Amino acid sequence: MKISTTVRYGVRALCELASQKNNEPMQIRNIARNQGFTPRYLEQIFHKLKKSGLIKAHRGRKGGYYLLRDPAKITVGDIVRSLEGSLELVPCSSSKNADEKCLRENYCPTHILWKEAGKKISQYFDSVTLKNLCKK
Repeated sequence: MKISTTVRYGVRALCELASQKNNEPMQIRNIARNQGFTPRYLEQIFHKLKKSGLIKAHRGRKGGYYLLRDPAKITVGDIVRSLEGSLELVPCSSSKNADEKCLRENYCPTHILWKEAGKKISQYFDSVTLKNLCKK
């Protein structure tokens, strides 16, 4: 299993926003330069984060992006779900989408393995706040 570049960059970019004093807006080009990735790619990431309500844009001369919630209230799980949609390891372990419900759920020997592993990953990511992560 690999964490996508989108998630890795998104978490790093939000750490950058969380480090701003008084939650001042920060421009994409500065975040991208500081973190070593392209502003265009970061725009795509921020579009998803904005849509999910984690960040907001402020226009104008001193404009940029800022966090909508306290970094202590944003978890890595929130970020991953905003960017990837789910923390499920395999589609058949999700109970949310009836279309992807596994037909072998009742007798598949690996179903519970994937479901429990996904649950543990979700619990861990939900236990790590942006504030605590960015302190390290």
